[in-house]
Amino acid sequence: MHDISQQFNRFKYQKNKLLKYGFKQNKDTFILEKKSNNKDFIFHIEIISNKVLSSVIDNNTKEEYMPFYIETINGEYVGEIREEFDLLIKDILSTCYEKDYSNNYVKKVMDYIKNKYDIKPSYLFADSPNTCVFKHIEAKWFGIIMDIPYNKVGIDSKEIVYVLNVKTPPEDVEDLIKNQGVLPAYHMNKKYWISILLDGSVSMKLIEKLIDKSFSLTK
Repeated sequence: MHDISQQFNRFKYQKNKLLKYGFKQNKDTFILEKKSNNKDFIFHIEIISNKVLSSVIDNNTKEEYMPFYIETINGEYVGEIREEFDLLIKDILSTCYEKDYSNNYVKKVMDYIKNKYDIKPSYLFADSPNTCVFKHIEAKWFGIIMDIPYNKVGIDSKEIVYVLNVKTPPEDVEDLIKNQGVLPAYHMNKKYWISILLDGSVSMKLIEKLIDKSFSLTK
């Protein structure tokens, strides 16, 4: 069995949706077995608490199909199996899971924007399901939340962290990034944008102030 739990990080399964999808429950474990389109393989998925395990079984030998896991094997046949498996995982994720914002700061940011500006997050990127944007009616963005490894913003850790990107006056950037948890923007123009770690290192008072400034700058 292979652990694919990382793909399901920040999501929470819904028991009734798993059962409706075709998973069978065995105590605390949910199990799905689905034949590939060509009937040569069985995709085996097990969900145990927050852990998701998988196997691709050769339907003839009843053993794991090892070429599936060897990255250097890139033939058309194994490529089709990998693509079918990936589509299955994405379908389970979108159908049976909901976003889990157990990170209290993410929820606080969303609640603040909803309560003050009556704006809900928009999820625009299928390949980055945890990324959401906050935008004006005119579609101008004033905030982006995404989950990335700390090392993407220069911190020596592969642990995943949520960050909030907001726009700020360019003359303020240098002073703002002197604050703990406020960094040059990830994946945005660093002259006009900053990234805020949503891990408790920045106070909500400062985060709210920076959201308001970004909102006014992008109107």
